[in-house]
Amino acid sequence: MKHVNILYLGRWESTSQKHIKVEKPKDLEGLANLKYIKFLSLQGILGITGIPESISRLWNLSVLDFRACHSLEVIPQGIGSLHNLTHLDLSECYLLSGMSKGLRKLTNLMVLKVFEVQDSTENSHSCTLEDLLAITKLHKLSIDTEIEDFPRWSDLDVLAKFKQLHILTIAWGGNLFQNPDSVTVSTVPKPGEVLRLGLT
Repeated sequence: MKHVNILYLGRWESTSQKHIKVEKPKDLEGLANLKYIKFLSLQGILGITGIPESISRLWNLSVLDFRACHSLEVIPQGIGSLHNLTHLDLSECYLLSGMSKGLRKLTNLMVLKVFEVQDSTENSHSCTLEDLLAITKLHKLSIDTEIEDFPRWSDLDVLAKFKQLHILTIAWGGNLFQNPDSVTVSTVPKPGEVLRLGLT
């Protein structure tokens, strides 16, 4: 099995009703032996609280899918070693406590779903939106935030520097429109050469 290129360990159906539960998350350590793997999906697996550091040895990996891993709390710093990674899906990982600084080392990343923007006072050790500027090939970015007045002018300045960004999606966990001084949907300019801007 060490020569496998594509591996779906999680669900492959579109429905969110079905999940797979891992009893012993340490069993995922064995993934480090899949040296030739290019596509790895753990979508919808429950019980994974952290991604094993050993996953950083999957140097051929180009797609990593953790969508709907609802128990996931931590992304290892070693994820930055995956230099061939082009697609990373962290959407519906609601328990993530900050984004790993290792993300900024993923210089070939083209699609990032989802990046959590936090208040700088909450977690100063997390990857920031400005850190992502090191990823010069990024053309699709989804952002989740609890900051009601996001994007602030400082955030817009950073977003405007993403020259390759074509699709930007922003979702707020809080209610943006309760704050009368916040930026409203109609006044959010499109950064750089963004072709599509989604606001939810």
